[in-house]
Amino acid sequence: MTRAQKEFGAARAKSGNMWKLPDRQAQLIAVLLAVLLISLATRLISEPWAASIPTSDDERTHQEPDRAVYQVDPDGVWVTVGGNIQQPGAYRVSPGTRLFDVLAFAGGVKEAPLPSDYNQAVEVKDGDHFDIPRPLPTGKEATHQPEPIQENRIPINDASAEELQAINGVGPVLAMRIVDYRDQLGGFEFIEELLDVKGIGPVTLEEMADQIILEEAVDGQ
Repeated sequence: MTRAQKEFGAARAKSGNMWKLPDRQAQLIAVLLAVLLISLATRLISEPWAASIPTSDDERTHQEPDRAVYQVDPDGVWVTVGGNIQQPGAYRVSPGTRLFDVLAFAGGVKEAPLPSDYNQAVEVKDGDHFDIPRPLPTGKEATHQPEPIQENRIPINDASAEELQAINGVGPVLAMRIVDYRDQLGGFEFIEELLDVKGIGPVTLEEMADQIILEEAVDGQ
């Protein structure tokens, strides 16, 4: 081996030793890196990630705060309640839940008591809709209770889009939405189902209530 080769080998060995850390320092750096990685992983796991559903400006305009969706049990069945109830809307409840529990989740009835023959112990099923009735009139109020006046009311299950425009607050666009939704639904069973039509909220429905009926009256019935 020549002298130049020996000198090159010595310089190379010295350069390698400059970057070689003592075993204790290497262990300390390894421990610090491990702690940092564990801390980062723990933070990522515990960080709550919420997926927001974008809502268009048009949808925000027609959202009604009085009609909402509530999840009592994220793995439960869906039922809807309306009518004589504090918080009408859709509720996701545990299978086997009784109707009186759903009424409690919805804040209870607006007017009590409910008719004695109204079964609140029924077990709700997925897709059920309950239109909660108002109390039956009693005493003199029951004796002199007038029949609902239905003259000139618009039958929402039979009326055309043009006829629906006779309802105060219903224009051509909203009338067409009612007809389209009615066709998809196969007809309205409850007045409250109009709340599912875009542009109709509790306030609008209340204004429409005394102008509409479900079906056109048949003579002799």
